Amino acid sequence: MFYVIDWLFHLVGNFGIAILLVTVLVKAIFFPLANKSYVSMSKMKLVQPQMMDIREKYKDDKAKQQQALMELYKTEKINPLAGCLPVLIRSRCSSHSTRCCLSPSKCAMRRSLAGFRTCPPRIRQRSSTCSA
Repeated sequence: MFYVIDWLFHLVGNFGIAILLVTVLVKAIFFPLANKSYVSMSKMKLVQPQMMDIREKYKDDKAKQQQALMELYKTEKINPLAGCLPVLIRSRCSSHSTRCCLSPSKCAMRRSLAGFRTCPPRIRQRSSTCSA
């Protein structure tokens, strides 16, 4: 992902714009997963009253309750995991990109900051200020 940010930085010349473009790109890639998740969650909300009726009807028998719920899911063509599985995939990718951002050894953006004024290491050790 950092190589994409680095490439976009060299293309547009601004890190802020490069980060925004990568964000839009990632959102576009994950849009089908998010859309499927939202559709599945809305279907689950629509059958919520029927699910409550089944839970009340088979309050004492958990096996029949689960069987009736599975039949309801099958007739309504609902996958109960379809709502949370895309969220898990997106969160995994998000945590991976955050971990890469925090790792200084993988930060390809540092190479692109050549024009940015920084203190040389020997000056940083002597004083907290840096004379440009």
